[in-house]
Amino acid sequence: MTAGYRDTANIIMEKGSFTSDQDTFSAVIGSKVANEKFNRNISTRSTVDITFRLGENRTVTESFKVKGIIKNPEVILKIRRSQL
Repeated sequence: MTAGYRDTANIIMEKGSFTSDQDTFSAVIGSKVANEKFNRNISTRSTVDITFRLGENRTVTESFKVKGIIKNPEVILKIRRSQL
């Protein structure tokens, strides 16, 4: 992800950092996903399994290291509005 896109999309990192071209099997996930979709604490450097659906009857699961966690959009919007 380029710095220009991050700025335009107002993506703010809560913890960690964005991935770079050198990262392999790394992921940046949203705060809501980190806090609600796993039955354990997820933070940067945690490993998560992500399952991809390939066609109708085939899936593959890969392990990824969490490099960053993005703030919820609702939080970003509230911050931006309070700055007006």
